[in-house]
Amino acid sequence: MAAQSSKIEWTESTWNPVRGCTRVSEGCRFCYAERIAARFSGAGMAYEGLAENTKAGARWTQKVQTVPALFFVFPCGVISISKK
Repeated sequence: MAAQSSKIEWTESTWNPVRGCTRVSEGCRFCYAERIAARFSGAGMAYEGLAENTKAGARWTQKVQTVPALFFVFPCGVISISKK
């Protein structure tokens, strides 16, 4: 979900533009994102088809999905960058 509210104290919202991953090292077996994705990988859920629960635990399916932004950012709305 794009631009969702966040409980992170130093920000108001978060956006993860890519979902999914591939294990690339031994450290990946401790990946918290893989476990969360597997938990929400059922039909109609945010990580459907991207992770799965196996006998060995959560596993990425090696598929990747981009998530479109549902918000617009208008930087420098009251600034003239071409001032002479």
